[in-house]
Amino acid sequence: MIPTIWHPAYTSNAAPLTSTTKAQFVVDRAQEDKLIGLFPTAAPVLADVWKEIATVHDPAYVQAVQTGTPRELAESQLFTWSEAFADSVARIWVGQRSAVSLALAKAWPFVLHPVSGAHHARPERGSGFCTFNFVVGGFVEELTRGMRCGVIDLDAHFGDGTWAFKKRGGIYDHLRLFDLRAGEVNTVLSTAQQRGDYSSDIHGYYKTGDALLFQVHDHLERWLDATKLGCAVYQAGMDPYEHDAMGGVPGADKELLWARDAHVLNLLAERQIPTVVIFAGGYSTDVVDLHLGTIREIAQLSA
Repeated sequence: MIPTIWHPAYTSNAAPLTSTTKAQFVVDRAQEDKLIGLFPTAAPVLADVWKEIATVHDPAYVQAVQTGTPRELAESQLFTWSEAFADSVARIWVGQRSAVSLALAKAWPFVLHPVSGAHHARPERGSGFCTFNFVVGGFVEELTRGMRCGVIDLDAHFGDGTWAFKKRGGIYDHLRLFDLRAGEVNTVLSTAQQRGDYSSDIHGYYKTGDALLFQVHDHLERWLDATKLGCAVYQAGMDPYEHDAMGGVPGADKELLWARDAHVLNLLAERQIPTVVIFAGGYSTDVVDLHLGTIREIAQLSA
């Protein structure tokens, strides 16, 4: 079974989206199918957790999310603030750190942390239903030690918050980003790639499901070999799904997205890169089945 970091307090009614509720349904189904083994996170010492988050995000923003004041800043990601919501994002932060530590123990090929809502969160505020960039936060200890940590972001939308952290330099110079998102033109844009050097960051656009799959096959293997990552996070976004109202890429059906996941996961497993898999976007009525498909692909490699 896949080791899975989870806490039921992750979920809340902060928005009329599946972002803060879908994970519980996926976890319940995955448990029924005996695909995952839960590693419940301990209740965080909230004062210490908030202090830790404030070493990554700007302290004024962290204070706003913790207290709900000022409300405009606390809700800058478009969620409705509540004490339960604030508690949930602090717990997710702790959970991601636990997931990275568990992955680095290398007892399993992958660790699952079935949560969403990271890659639009910028250092100074939230955005696009993302409160804290727990993906970046989960790597801080490793980045401080100089380890190269990779983010493979295949959500339908650009991970602009993660890129904003990268632009800050310092320890974030050790981040390596591979980000493909839906767009009007099929292209991969990267100064490093134009030089024939894949050791830095890759980002690009695709307009069809076939183009998404082609770009993953054409570029990810070379990027992984060049970056020599010590650990990784795979954001297995399901909003490219052709029937998703917030992504909806033509031709991106369930089978294509699961084939995408199988290819990414196989490349990571072959290179023995400790990896945490998270969900990212996905808002269609099929979202539970879509995320379960990712879990089944992980299970096949973890058997």
